[in-house]
Amino acid sequence: MVSAHFTGGNMPTLKEEFDDLANELMNGDFVEAKYPITLTNASAGFDPITQTATGGESQSLEATALEIEQSQFDGANIKIGDKFALIRNAELTINILNNITSFSYDLTAASGGVYVGKVINTKTDPLGVTTELHLRS
Repeated sequence: MVSAHFTGGNMPTLKEEFDDLANELMNGDFVEAKYPITLTNASAGFDPITQTATGGESQSLEATALEIEQSQFDGANIKIGDKFALIRNAELTINILNNITSFSYDLTAASGGVYVGKVINTKTDPLGVTTELHLRS
């Protein structure tokens, strides 16, 4: 039986709790692994009346760099030089399209320079809180 003090209340959902935890970890314990990333979808077409590109979108946010174990490089799906990054979906405002969305990932603070290329694949956790980006230049 549900207690009366829970009815009509604002109990956080599992997704909200997981998002709070992800935010706390990405901005706390793992803040040193966060770097600026810009995600861009090229224009989808051209408007002959306004003479402008249509459908293009871009967003700058921060992504947490993820380590890749040497054993994960298989030469086909994961190649030497590939990078992985984690973003919170609550901060994401554009659709990420595999092999279409381009990125500029500024790893200069980690002496890595600016890494530019395409988002090869994405993997979203079951609650839809975070997305792992597979990046290739």
